[in-house]
Amino acid sequence: MCTAGSSSCIMTGYINTQGWRYEMKARIVDPQVKVYSSTDANAVTFTSLPEGSEVEIASAIKKAGKQWLPITLNTGQKGFIPGETRIYR
Repeated sequence: MCTAGSSSCIMTGYINTQGWRYEMKARIVDPQVKVYSSTDANAVTFTSLPEGSEVEIASAIKKAGKQWLPITLNTGQKGFIPGETRIYR
């Protein structure tokens, strides 16, 4: 288990058509994680992920001093989760 935005979670990945570099598949460890539409804590949340949800995580993005992780849900929908989200890879 690790914090999603930490350097210990970074692995080699691939670049998708949006230019995001996907590093790994991971499972959410936190009880519930909000998924945001952009890298802004005031952005719309369009879903919440329960513990155990599997996502693809891209390299962390830092905006306004906060780390965010671009993710792709198993439905193909894309969003962002806070960098402090606990994950299992």
